[in-house]
Amino acid sequence: MVNEARLACEDVVRKSFRLIDDGHAGASADCYTADATLVMAAAQEVRAEGAQIRAAMRRREQEDRRTLHVVSPSSFELDADRAECHCDLQVFALSDPATAPNLRTLSRVHDVLKREDGQWLIAERRITVLAGGR
Repeated sequence: MVNEARLACEDVVRKSFRLIDDGHAGASADCYTADATLVMAAAQEVRAEGAQIRAAMRRREQEDRRTLHVVSPSSFELDADRAECHCDLQVFALSDPATAPNLRTLSRVHDVLKREDGQWLIAERRITVLAGGR
């Protein structure tokens, strides 16, 4: 049961980033609860909640910015219908296939996931940028 929950949570975390890389950032909002909180902590903290996350993901989908999110193995804690996941994240900017990708940011990600209607969703995400920028 714990292993199934861990895999399901890790799948949601990875899916949320993979959808962005695949050009479907709008769909990645479905990985979040309706009242989720997303905090981007860099030089200036940016906070989005609920519908703001969906709007931000739709805007991101419209951008002509190709990326690759590389997620490290995570640490994981589980309590009944709540889980916490910590991982590191490298975001690469992809341009011409003939050139090497550029590391854009290195971040630490802390997700709180909740089980809703039998599925795990991200209720809180805090991304702390350790190096790099937008």
